[in-house]
Amino acid sequence: MQWLFSIWLFLLPLLFRPAPEKPFSGPKLVWVAAGALVSLALLAFRLRRSAVWLEDPLFWPLLSFAASLGLTLTFSPVCSREEVLLRISPVPCFLALSLFPADSGRAIRVLCRSTLVLSAIALLQLLHLDPIRLAGFQPESFPSPRMRIFATLGNPNFVAAWLGTCLPLFWNPAWQESAQAGRLRRLLPWAWLLPAAAFPATGSRTFFLALPFLLFGAFRAGPARRALLPAAILLITGGAVFLYAGATRPWITALEGRIFQNRVVLRNVSEIPWVGFGAGSFPGRYQAWLDRYGESPRFRQEESRFAGPLDHAHNDYLEFWVEYGWAWLPCLGLFLGTLGHFYYRSQWKKREASEYNQEVLLSLGILAAVALVDFPMHRPAEWTLFWILLSLCRARRTA
Repeated sequence: MQWLFSIWLFLLPLLFRPAPEKPFSGPKLVWVAAGALVSLALLAFRLRRSAVWLEDPLFWPLLSFAASLGLTLTFSPVCSREEVLLRISPVPCFLALSLFPADSGRAIRVLCRSTLVLSAIALLQLLHLDPIRLAGFQPESFPSPRMRIFATLGNPNFVAAWLGTCLPLFWNPAWQESAQAGRLRRLLPWAWLLPAAAFPATGSRTFFLALPFLLFGAFRAGPARRALLPAAILLITGGAVFLYAGATRPWITALEGRIFQNRVVLRNVSEIPWVGFGAGSFPGRYQAWLDRYGESPRFRQEESRFAGPLDHAHNDYLEFWVEYGWAWLPCLGLFLGTLGHFYYRSQWKKREASEYNQEVLLSLGILAAVALVDFPMHRPAEWTLFWILLSLCRARRTA
């Protein structure tokens, strides 16, 4: 089962198909659903023997999440099957990882290896040596040169979200110790330089949201990893300068666009039902609110340049609010409280766990920060990565 899980996790961000519709998200969603079916079979076997999962600290957050999802599916007017499948598929995987003894170090190493492959593909695309084209996929052409960096996720912002989230894992002892024991022990400890170079090369401004977490992780590196600190600071700050200098759109314009989209939603929150408008309902609701907002004088004079349809809010929390309603807010509170419990327990109660889990907590922090300006929680790879990282917060390290 360890090997099956490793293969499944390694291929999660890399699967794609050369097809005109959903070449990147479609295969990943099917892959996650397949993992969910296997996990359900394992859970059925385990739950016949024990109900230890009732004592798990994440039981109540999971129950509240399931309850809010059930309320939305039962009473909301809109229900997208694909969105529902995306929401529920990673949960059985998380439960299986929580209930069965798992080597969290192996999971971290697999994520690092998969991220190295993704980084190599992104850098090759930057150099006009796209290996994806060799598989028969012809990407859509865009005037911006940064759009050619889509790796196997479909968009440079999506690539940046994955790279930024997984980058702290390269500083985890699980990776550093295995790298020092491997055949390439002189090179593997520095393998993080590859995703650190590919991250700013995507041109995504989410780099600056991840920057404080990355610098904190570099400063908190243990004594055995202290040699990483100078290179980490140099490369991360150099990447920030490179990204700022190569911006294709003024920063203030990008910020104003995000503020406009949030304003359109927030000025209509009183209309959101307790159970939400339904899974996958955001594009229709946003367009209706945008049409109404377009009648205001301020819109006609200043903000019409930001008008346009949206498939997703560039703020996962607002989109969850619109689709799942006010009943979803307690889920957020329970989840944040649970993360705080894990942080307190790992940082203050067990020093060994602190050194082992702090990079995983940093990765979760980066993903949560990116969700403020993007929609990683509405994409199969990143949404599943979120649940995997959550399971690693509580998984035990094995030899």
